[in-house]
Amino acid sequence: MRFILFSLLFLFVSHQANAKVSVRLCYEDKHIPPFFLGNGLDVPRENPGATIEILRLLETRVGGVQFEFVRKPWQRCLYEIKRNRVDAVIASYRPARESFLSYPLNEDGSPNTLSSISRLGTCLVGMTQLKTAMSTQHYPINLAVPRGYSVADSVGSDKYTILNTDSQSDAFELVLKGKVHGTFGLCQVDGKAVSAFPYRRQLEAVYPPLDISFGYLTFSKQFREQHSDTALALWSSLSTTELHHIYIAYINRQSYPGDAQDSSKLPSRPLWHVFE
Repeated sequence: MRFILFSLLFLFVSHQANAKVSVRLCYEDKHIPPFFLGNGLDVPRENPGATIEILRLLETRVGGVQFEFVRKPWQRCLYEIKRNRVDAVIASYRPARESFLSYPLNEDGSPNTLSSISRLGTCLVGMTQLKTAMSTQHYPINLAVPRGYSVADSVGSDKYTILNTDSQSDAFELVLKGKVHGTFGLCQVDGKAVSAFPYRRQLEAVYPPLDISFGYLTFSKQFREQHSDTALALWSSLSTTELHHIYIAYINRQSYPGDAQDSSKLPSRPLWHVFE
């Protein structure tokens, strides 16, 4: 009897030691390359997006962790994590979110950017007229910006005039037609220059980036309290892992609008007649 009890105890302890911490992560159900690929609730087995690839890489680097992915509308993901129905989301830093999200923080309480999962640079993007206007300081420079783009706040109102559009495609169409000088596009990943925007063969990014944004692997307050060591280990691994090659691989495979278009058919000398 003692032998049986000892064996059962040994098996229980061994199971506990080998049990993995499950992290239920919610991410958006929209196709947002290079981060998340595919639409709907299904998580693609192959080419799921750079962010999911990175999280799967973390599973191999941090022992005893397994991610479970669920896809929902973004606001639903936030609703679920507030109620501890999911454990994690990928989110930018907002002070108001600290009430329900746990971020990797420095000692002074600021977000630890070294532990971010994405470091993205946004540049002004346009044809040669944009660079000419900027180099000659021919202000104001006219920009088409989709409504809700917070990066627009990074440009001064004394130098730039903003025309809001309903979508990114509308903004780029105005640039190609010569109605505005430029718009915004993803031009840098983890410090490496990229061209991850529509009509990237016809348009150029102006460096350095106007804005650098960070995405973080964040946890619910409950998960952070119950699995503090796991959260810290994942953040630590992110701070020592080079991520740019994963993003760049997805960007290079991605087809953007205008990639197959003949640039000779685009207007070479646009007429600036919207904001005159």
